[in-house]
Amino acid sequence: MSPHGVAVCGIRFWRAVLAALALSGVAALSWAQESPTQNGVSIKARAKVVDPYHPTPAELAKIAQSIEDRLECTITPLLNGKVLTAGGVPAERGGGSVFGSSHGAYNGHVVYLSSAELYDPTTGRFMFTGAMTTGRVDAAAALLPNGEVLVAGGENWTDSRFALKSAELYDPGTGKFTETGQMTVARQAAVAIALRNGTVLIAAGFGRNKQGLPAGGAIQSEVYDPASGSFKTAGAMTTVRSMYCQGCRPAASILNDGRVLFAGGIDDDGTILKSAELYDPANGTFTRTGDMKSSRLSPTATLLPDGKVLIEDGGYNGLYGKGAVHPQFVEAITLKELYDPQTGTFSIKKP
Repeated sequence: MSPHGVAVCGIRFWRAVLAALALSGVAALSWAQESPTQNGVSIKARAKVVDPYHPTPAELAKIAQSIEDRLECTITPLLNGKVLTAGGVPAERGGGSVFGSSHGAYNGHVVYLSSAELYDPTTGRFMFTGAMTTGRVDAAAALLPNGEVLVAGGENWTDSRFALKSAELYDPGTGKFTETGQMTVARQAAVAIALRNGTVLIAAGFGRNKQGLPAGGAIQSEVYDPASGSFKTAGAMTTVRSMYCQGCRPAASILNDGRVLFAGGIDDDGTILKSAELYDPANGTFTRTGDMKSSRLSPTATLLPDGKVLIEDGGYNGLYGKGAVHPQFVEAITLKELYDPQTGTFSIKKP
């Protein structure tokens, strides 16, 4: 995971958090998940946390509780070493839990959380911080050079059936969120990447129609300028890479030369993609690069010290064919790949 911000929660929650803290040696993690089946077996996170600050089972149970409480939230490492977790929905979606207004809103089916928490690696504990201005599921987030966090888009059916255009900033100094400019395109499942020049690239994602159904993936990207608090249109991607389901987005990582790699995802036809492309902030354009060895939905991308990018995890639609993209119909991938920016090619990572 890049320190520029991520927007994945749930099964890989601790992996995303701990990747940001890997250099500190604070904690380690092992996890597993139930195999999704056509019979409706739900995906469930099971985590074993090894934490030198709280070694007892009772303490670890308290720390791990947030894994069950939030899905499709944003996770952003801060400059002060803490990790901001914001929004999402509780893991229990059956309507059994109703959160108060300080935590989110309840529409009869799903709770949309506006609350946010800080994880402190020095204590191994979570604590509440200020709430967002609106509940957000499947939003994009990125760390700004001044230490603030941009959170943009997502969805919230309690306020609107459409995806959100709105965005807000979190100030670690005050612990508060404030509204900022609106995106040019309403989108959820987008990717936010902080660029070397201090701006933030927002790409991919999809919108919703009047009935609240997915209404096409976003091709056009945009850039947020913290100096003006506004968004402006940037180049068009070579293909749609987010569609249909919450959390269904491509992998993305900034490269050492400032370009941004996007790989995998899902297009408007429901095809899980092998293709990849590069965004060049110098001219604001996207160009195709080499294909991955495997089609991947919601993979992760990690920039390595040698400048290559590690692609891992994700899912592929191996059993049910094109168009069947419900999360229960997607198989997990264990194969790891490396992208070499020098050659523009992917290769299988050897064990």
